[in-house]
Amino acid sequence: MKKTIFIKTFVTNIIVLAFFTIFTAIFTINTVRQWHIDSLVKELKKMSTIMTPEVNRYLNSNPDALDPHIKKLGKQIDNRLTVVKNDGTVFADSLSDPSKMENQGSRPEVIEAQTKDFSYNIRFSTTQMKEMLYFASPLKHEGTIAGVLRFSVFVDDINMILTRLNNKIIMLIIVLFVLSLLFTLFFSKRISDPIKRIAEASKEIKEGNFNTKVYVRDTGEIGNLANNFNSMVAYQKKLFTDLKKHQHELETILSSINEGLAVIDSDGNIVLSNQNFYKNIGNTKEKCQDKRIWEIYRAPNLNETIKNVFKQGEDTSEIIQIDDLWYDCLSACEPQQLAG
Repeated sequence: MKKTIFIKTFVTNIIVLAFFTIFTAIFTINTVRQWHIDSLVKELKKMSTIMTPEVNRYLNSNPDALDPHIKKLGKQIDNRLTVVKNDGTVFADSLSDPSKMENQGSRPEVIEAQTKDFSYNIRFSTTQMKEMLYFASPLKHEGTIAGVLRFSVFVDDINMILTRLNNKIIMLIIVLFVLSLLFTLFFSKRISDPIKRIAEASKEIKEGNFNTKVYVRDTGEIGNLANNFNSMVAYQKKLFTDLKKHQHELETILSSINEGLAVIDSDGNIVLSNQNFYKNIGNTKEKCQDKRIWEIYRAPNLNETIKNVFKQGEDTSEIIQIDDLWYDCLSACEPQQLAG
């Protein structure tokens, strides 16, 4: 089955539309997720800025009271807080006993916070068995970094918000996809239907119907194509009508000639003739259709005369015998190499 222009256009547009829709969905969801993460990081940065002076005061003047204070702050803000020394040792933690926690010196956010204003990292927590966001900021005292204050936030909270939002985004994208699909269907048919009508009209012209016309509403290139097609058909119809008229006039003239007349090309094909010619050779025009002169009448003297005219390129006049009758045969050679 041949693929129509409608199928080709529609399928191509669907592929492009599907690719664009998927790309838009992925880009939008990732952008929204990153926006929420950036917003959370900003909030954590504000809390860190507020808490750092108080944590520094406990760390430098009353370190033994720091862990209880961190546990209290963690409950207030509903986030896990951890104070890590420069060597990675946990000094205080809002959820666990610092002495039982492993060294945190290899954690990316802890390493980066000692050289930057803040750092954050999203990774899977092996202790909590969940994905978490870790935000860390340096604890400075008299220009020296004494440790790092780290916030730990469950990403599940963000994911729950994003899941609801993503569902709305996906629904919106599906609606837009369906609307775009309908528009693509309409657009493809608007292109393919006029071309289909022109193709059908061309087939009718091939079969001899010069009265066909193509009507389209398009005023652009396809409209111009249809108008030019109609003009071409009208011109061909006029030529065909004029040709039939001239042919009829010629046949009238030939039929009025009492003598037998035939126009023969260099291959022996009968191009034009009258009924008296076929009467003289004892045959009919219908039986001689698409045949050469020497196929319909095997008269050596007549066929030889015709061949000599083409060979010599001169007009001749001679008496030839056809069956029991004698005829005065006049042969003339035209520039187009026709003889009669």
